Amino acid sequence: MGQLAVFATQPPQLPADCQREIAMKSCPTCWKPRPLASTAQTGLQYKQILVYLCLLCFFQFLPLDALAYEVSACTVTDITSTSATISGAVRNLDDLIKMAAVEYWLTDTNKYDSTVPSCSLSSYRYDRCDVSNPINGLQPGQIYSCRIMILSSAVGPIYGDTSQFQTLPLTTQTISFGTLANQAYGTQPFAINATASSTLPVAFSSLTTTVCTVNGRSVSIAAAGTCTIAADQSGDGNYNSASQVTQSFTVNKANQSTNFVALPDKVYGDSPFVLTATASSGLTVAFASTTPSVCTVNGNSATIAAAGTCTLAADQTGDGNYNAAPQVGQSFASNSHFDEVTRFPASGVSVC
Repeated sequence: MGQLAVFATQPPQLPADCQREIAMKSCPTCWKPRPLASTAQTGLQYKQILVYLCLLCFFQFLPLDALAYEVSACTVTDITSTSATISGAVRNLDDLIKMAAVEYWLTDTNKYDSTVPSCSLSSYRYDRCDVSNPINGLQPGQIYSCRIMILSSAVGPIYGDTSQFQTLPLTTQTISFGTLANQAYGTQPFAINATASSTLPVAFSSLTTTVCTVNGRSVSIAAAGTCTIAADQSGDGNYNSASQVTQSFTVNKANQSTNFVALPDKVYGDSPFVLTATASSGLTVAFASTTPSVCTVNGNSATIAAAGTCTLAADQTGDGNYNAAPQVGQSFASNSHFDEVTRFPASGVSVC
């Protein structure tokens, strides 16, 4: 498992206050002395009682070989571009060894990235601690060093042998994004698709949000113009981000039509009346008279100017999203009062 420290047979020279505490069988209130069965104790037992009786003033004088332990070198498994599992083992041959941990760092920088506590050992001798820590956030294609560390209540950290491992480099990936067909303004949302060579999911976004928007894999048309969609794959622990792929298509203006309500015949002298017409686009329809000597138009109000045939035109010229609608006309007769009397004479009146 690694190195095994050897106990000294004689205790180290102690400061006077520590010797006094031992002679008086006293210690700080937070430490409990272990009673001695007799004065004839081994060096190991002697050192244990010294540490428990006088830990606060003694630990800095305790030599490393006054502790007994076994600590392995670290072994590394499950290596990816950004993660690995570091394992090892510690065996406590002395009740001063309290905890085992993993340390790892970039070898070239010689700077510790992290110390990860792994497990605690009981106060019993020969207690074994198996260390196994998954480590994330490593850099791809880099050489790391690792070691198992044990913590002692008597001295500072003690280390096992150092091992090295290299994370995997990231793999290049590409995106396949097919061409997109042209659309017309007013088209319902439609789905798009792209695949990455890594099989990781591809994310879509619009680079022309005034013309089209994207929600997941669904594209919605917002206006006529040129729509450009970007496909991205940001990579993961094993793959580099893919180069962005874009596809553009044209959003053509939509066609529209006008519905112009038919008009009944009128009589010269009738009051102005309202014209009604609607465009399928919802845009406003404009009216005009093609027979201004018979009828005139002001906005959506028509006025009879004389007897004859009145012809009115309804137009919608379109906008940024709609083509102009075909013109629609409506005609009606504008009769004179004489015509009306001739057609419908009053009772008892003869017409010559």
